[in-house]
Amino acid sequence: MPVHSIVSSKLTKHFVERGSINAILIELDKTVEKKFRDLKKIVGFLSKVMEMEFAIIKMQPIVTHLGTDIDLLIQAEDIKPFLRELKKRFRISHVELHENTRKGLKATVHLSGMKLGQIEMYTYLGWYGYSFISSEELIKFRKTAVFSFDDGGFLIPVLPNLCAFIVDVMHAIFEKYISLGDLIKILLLPESNFTDNVEEYSLLDRREIIMVMDYFIKSLKACLKNVLSLGRCYIPLRYTFPISMIFSFKNLFINKELSSEVYWKELKRILNAEWQRLTKTI
Repeated sequence: MPVHSIVSSKLTKHFVERGSINAILIELDKTVEKKFRDLKKIVGFLSKVMEMEFAIIKMQPIVTHLGTDIDLLIQAEDIKPFLRELKKRFRISHVELHENTRKGLKATVHLSGMKLGQIEMYTYLGWYGYSFISSEELIKFRKTAVFSFDDGGFLIPVLPNLCAFIVDVMHAIFEKYISLGDLIKILLLPESNFTDNVEEYSLLDRREIIMVMDYFIKSLKACLKNVLSLGRCYIPLRYTFPISMIFSFKNLFINKELSSEVYWKELKRILNAEWQRLTKTI
């Protein structure tokens, strides 16, 4: 059966939220509509500070989900200038620092009075305190895209398709589940002419990224039915556990940057995802 025939009969609010495709409810749900208005405000601001080294991630080639935040990959030296400009346009309640090591930092800017009121800033692409790709390596490939709205559009820096694909796949693997939104975004990336930049393809030569891609393909085969029928599927433990352990131990014993607290938190998250997968409580 065509995919739309399988999915269309299940389009309840619960299904679209679980499947990370709630953007289709913009005209039907007041909360999603407010988030959409906030998205336009933030994107409008970002279009005016493009001289800074950043790129929006996890929103290509289509915005499928309006959650609570927008994700930015940003150069460390541009964070303070970015925050200064942000304060001129929005009221910042506080900035939450999640991680600050020699690998880089991750932080959340909380904006007051907004439904979509968080800007997640990353100076590297990675999980478990482990840096897979630095912002410098990815941002140098950034391109300009048009974010189109009914009343106009904005020019915004984004990652090229190959880099966006790598980010989406890694995000799905390390979040422990594949959503319908993940699948839609990956399927909508162009089938050909992914890139004419040979240097971008060198990212795929890295052992860690090859491993993640391999587990994602295997996970997709195992999860596709549930992704289409339930909107989301937790990745089987046999795929998430090896990756989690490899990179957790690498940080603990080689990089010496992973605390025991982070280690146990990650183990708890893996087991919780596996429990939800087995009980199908998503």
